[in-house]
Amino acid sequence: MMRRPDTATLLARALAASATLHGLNVAVEERGARRWHSATFSGQKHALTLTALPGGTDAKAWLAGLCKMDVRLPGELLAGISIIEEGECAGGCRAEVEALTVELA
Repeated sequence: MMRRPDTATLLARALAASATLHGLNVAVEERGARRWHSATFSGQKHALTLTALPGGTDAKAWLAGLCKMDVRLPGELLAGISIIEEGECAGGCRAEVEALTVELA
């Protein structure tokens, strides 16, 4: 029996698919994830690097809309996503992103 992809992989795929719908090619580098817990929830904090090609206003608009993106993750909820740092690179746009996922009961 095959295991389903982990949350970070599913999140990376969803971001890449969204970018494709906006005419962009996005490379997603997973820089790590760490578990977190609160009094009522548990989940993961993900660190990602996104490189969008081509750059310019389309890439910047797509990145600006990340925080409103509805991403479906089996057994998890994307509770928040934010851009930590953004810049230009070799004809594209590069962003350091953090995402918080919460496990569904």
